[in-house]
Amino acid sequence: MTTLRILGAAAWAEEVAAAFVDRLQSTPSLRVCLPTGATPIPAYDALAARIERGDASFAQATVILLDEWVGLPPGDPARCDTRLRAQLLDRLPVPPAAVHTIEVDARDLDAAAERHAACSHALDLVVLGLGMNGHVGFNEPGSFPDSPTRVVRLAASSRQAAMARY
Repeated sequence: MTTLRILGAAAWAEEVAAAFVDRLQSTPSLRVCLPTGATPIPAYDALAARIERGDASFAQATVILLDEWVGLPPGDPARCDTRLRAQLLDRLPVPPAAVHTIEVDARDLDAAAERHAACSHALDLVVLGLGMNGHVGFNEPGSFPDSPTRVVRLAASSRQAAMARY
């Protein structure tokens, strides 16, 4: 029988960080897909603290960014790659072996989606966030489970929540 545990934010973050460290210890060359947004920040804080203590390392790991905004220039503070670096990657004492971000060319969005899908194969771990409207990993309600990597128009509530910090 499965037992449901209700955890506060700090306890949840520690549980996620502990599980992540276990995966890094057992699979140092972990291929992990990571999101940005509000959901993972407490877990990234706890994970960075564990990595700084030497519990594990990203030195052999590959990080693949889950998604990216169309139309934001490189370095924009709202871009997902900029946020992931600030939320986690730049805090690591040793950077990951590889970081795959999403280069979005607004003139050829299908090609950008295909490139991202190609680097996102054979993942060992995917961390997803839950949006205010119930979306998981920016798959808005109504997305099909077998939907390919694609460009989607986010609901206004998702765009507002994502940009609330900027």
